[in-house]
Formats: sequence, C-alpha cells, structure tokens
Amino acid sequence: MASHNFKTPPPKVDFNNEVIMTFPIPHTLLVTFNRPKQLNTFFTELGAKMSVYLDWADQEPEIWCIVLTGNGRAFSCGGDLKAWLAATKEGKGGISQTEEGGNVMSKTGAAGLSRRVSVTPIIAAVNGLALGGGMEIVVNCDLVIAAEDALLGLPEVKRGVFASQGALNRLIRNIGRQRASELALLGLPVTAAHAYHLGVVNRVVPKDQVLPTALNWAAEICKNSPDSVKLTKMAFNTSMQIADLEESVTAVNDSKESQGLSVGDNVKEGMTAFVERREPRWTSSKL
Repeated sequence: MASHNFKTPPPKVDFNNEVIMTFPIPHTLLVTFNRPKQLNTFFTELGAKMSVYLDWADQEPEIWCIVLTGNGRAFSCGGDLKAWLAATKEGKGGISQTEEGGNVMSKTGAAGLSRRVSVTPIIAAVNGLALGGGMEIVVNCDLVIAAEDALLGLPEVKRGVFASQGALNRLIRNIGRQRASELALLGLPVTAAHAYHLGVVNRVVPKDQVLPTALNWAAEICKNSPDSVKLTKMAFNTSMQIADLEESVTAVNDSKESQGLSVGDNVKEGMTAFVERREPRWTSSKL
C-alpha cells in the first residue's frame, strides 16, 4: 500500500465490500469490483455511491490516475439482470428507471463510470468478461489493458434492451459505424485480440499481467506533469462535447486551467529539469 497525504480524506461510502478502494502505488486509486460470484454485476444504487467517491478522487490533488479491475473471472457483466427482471415485472421499467420513469443513471452512467466525464485518467484492467454495462465502462476509459482470454461485448440486443449508457455514442465516434455495428448489432462477444483489432483495447497481455501492466501504465502517467495530464484530458473531453474542431481547441486554450498551467510551478519545473538534465519533481496540480 502506497503512502499518501490527501488534502481531504476519502469519503466514507459503504460499498458493502462489493467494491474495494485501495491506493497500491503513489497517486493512484485502484477500484476493484468485488462480486465475483455474480460476475461483478451491479445494482443501480452503486452508481450514486461510486459518483460520490469518484467526485472526491477527481477533486483530490493527490490522485493522478484511476485503475479499474474486477475480482474473479469477470471485469464486470454490467447490470444485475435478475434485479432488472424483478423491477420490470413490478412495472418499474427495469433497474435504470425511477418510479417516475426517469433514468437514474443519466449523469454518470453504469456504475457511475460509463458516462462519467473525468479529468483524471482512467485505465481499465480487463481481467475477464466485460459485457453489457461492463463493456460500456470499458469504452469510456482512456486506456484498456485486456487479458488474453477476456471476452468483451454488448449483448443487450439479445436481451430486449439496448446499450443506453454511452457506449453506442462513443463507439461510433471512436471506431466508426461499421466496427461499432459489429459489436452492438450482432450482440456477440469478441476476443481481446479482436477488440484490439477494432480499436477498443490498447494492449493484450497474459491474465496474470493485466493488473501489473495497468499499474505500470498508471505509474508512467504519474511521472508526467499532473497539470499537463489534466489539460490533455480536458482537451479529450471537450472534443467529445464540442463538434467544431476550432471551437474545441479554442475552448481548451482559453480555459482558466490552460492559463493556470502556463504560469504554474510545474511548467517552470519541467523546463528547468530539462535544462539541468534531471528528472522533474512535480507538485500536485492546483488547476
């Protein structure tokens, strides 16, 4: 367990041991889905709890990267279909609906992650099955490391529903219509190797190397200026929100965060370290 000195303590959220939050290396939060017997499926209520914790992580200067993984043979297989069926039979429209018919996942999506707009890099360490809502979470991650035997897919169309928590909209932008259609319209799982070919996965590794590789990448990110990483993520987020290229570029460059970076301690440290031929000593972002 890495030592840490948080500006504010982590929120006390009762996950009932179904999600485990740890800090295995400096500046990195590891989120582990921990319902292995249920293939790490989740209930709607998890989204609100996760949002509380991840909002803290996004605002905590000492958290520079987030890694997601699962215990057992699944990363996550999305929403608990048994709970979904029970809710549907009660006329509640499934686990994604409120009693008034509204969508309770509308802000941050499946498990508080699939529609989350985060300024902190998120790495998915896909240790096994990533289906349905689990795949929707993967699609919204910045980097994806997958086990050689992992299967990924969007089987919603085979269950009478559709992938409503962001994956469809992101996939068609990220990998194109035909490749997105292969995943979403056929509803068949694909191997990690094929997901790599489609552009959904960055690296395929042996199963026992999934989490170590993800943590190594997190450590590599944490070697970089936290200000620069935050602005890079802001640029990515803005490009998804503003269709016009020049408007998107201008919005980021004119932001208070960009202005703060240009006069901040870390840009001075980066330039000084380069001139002095040494490794930079970054400070936590104040942006």
